[in-house]
Amino acid sequence: MIPPIYEWLNVAAVNAIAGTRLYPFGDAGDSPAYPYATWFLPSSGAENYISEVPTIDRDRVQIDCWAQTPQDALDLATAVRNVMDARGHQHVRIVHPIDPDTKSYRVQLDYTVWQPR
Repeated sequence: MIPPIYEWLNVAAVNAIAGTRLYPFGDAGDSPAYPYATWFLPSSGAENYISEVPTIDRDRVQIDCWAQTPQDALDLATAVRNVMDARGHQHVRIVHPIDPDTKSYRVQLDYTVWQPR
């Protein structure tokens, strides 16, 4: 199943920066207020065992932190990282250049998390 990303990120440190603007499926709508975070699962699957039915799922989670200034994007990414580091293993952190269409800044975090089935 889908890990409880919203529940994990809906904490004081993240809310202080983004409020509850934490959007699943990578979709924040047409005109979101900044800063905000989007998240989605690029891949997901069971931890398979030869001798028994899987007891946990392994999910890859991408969280994108969006803001109108580079510092706000970095601050939100730091708050998200501090939460997610306790939940899984970070694979990648990418600081993107300004988005030419929205004129916003994005920091991408990519994690693997494990959840009981």
